[in-house]
Amino acid sequence: MNTKFKSISNIIYLFIIFWVIASASFSGSISKWGLGENDDRFTPDAIFNNTAHKPFIYRQLVPQIAVHIENVIPATLQQVILKRFNPADYYVASQKMNQTLHKFAYLLMYIVSFFCIFFSLYILRLTLINLGCNNIIAIFAPTIMALFFPYFQTNGGHYYDYPEILFMAAAFLCTIKEKYSLLVVITILATLNKETYFFFIIVLFPIMKHKLTMKKALFGISGLVILSGIFNVILKYMYLSSPGGVFEFHLYDNWDLLTHFTIYRQHDLTYGIPNLSRGSELVLSMIFFVMLFISTWQTIPNFIKNHIRLALIINIPLYFLFCYAGEVRDLSLLYVGIVIMVAYLLEQYIPQQSNVRGDE
Repeated sequence: MNTKFKSISNIIYLFIIFWVIASASFSGSISKWGLGENDDRFTPDAIFNNTAHKPFIYRQLVPQIAVHIENVIPATLQQVILKRFNPADYYVASQKMNQTLHKFAYLLMYIVSFFCIFFSLYILRLTLINLGCNNIIAIFAPTIMALFFPYFQTNGGHYYDYPEILFMAAAFLCTIKEKYSLLVVITILATLNKETYFFFIIVLFPIMKHKLTMKKALFGISGLVILSGIFNVILKYMYLSSPGGVFEFHLYDNWDLLTHFTIYRQHDLTYGIPNLSRGSELVLSMIFFVMLFISTWQTIPNFIKNHIRLALIINIPLYFLFCYAGEVRDLSLLYVGIVIMVAYLLEQYIPQQSNVRGDE
């Protein structure tokens, strides 16, 4: 087979595979939650109108992109596009789109969120290849994570969920490849998308330390933390008068979940399949996490282990203190680590084709 034709074929194959996977994952999320329409405190329309509650109103990146594009697109062209495709016509969870004056901005948020998971698959693939994975594993590990993600959205889904995956994956890859100027840009954008990216910077320290000296790694991470912190403060100052608190305290709710199993009485639907309860999705996700740790921990390189350890140390207390009860997607600092562990799990089943090895 002609080498040039084979190369083009591989590009097309990869595009089709990732398009289908991203479509499935995004559809599983949108059909459950829309873009966060289940609570008037943080609907896209509330974000557009600056009536959303804190801390949700801080997640401004995607809405601002959408509104600014909407302002420069002629109204007639907007109507033509909306007539061809309106998510509210297909997804019950998106019905509130028909109640907003910013229908086109809403559609743009929908499109941006989709392409975030689509490009995340490419970035995670490159990350795994840079860690020594072969092409088969580098495709399938992100695929498994993407398909599992709607199950992680046990109590809610938002327009900033998939951008969060994109930015964390991109930051991890930039750290591995020592693209620090790009990492600065990602830090600004990711902080504007969701303020918890501030903590993800910290869990990148073991990865940066693997590439640099301790002194340079500390300096680099400190600089990024300060940068993210500045933008966090700016956002909080801008929306100081908005209702709600800087954060929501959910320790009691999580304790109630653990002691009274309230989530197990709430039914759910994922990929069109009714689950026994949202609690069953929580249990399924937890079993998935635990088995991944047990199956792969001994084979993972030390710097990746330290990354995952640090993510657990930071994420678990934050989860119980400030995250909605039973909301698995709030374990977001572990996203990239999960994909890497899935890659090491796949190595056990494809040993003759695998070359997943990192430096110890």
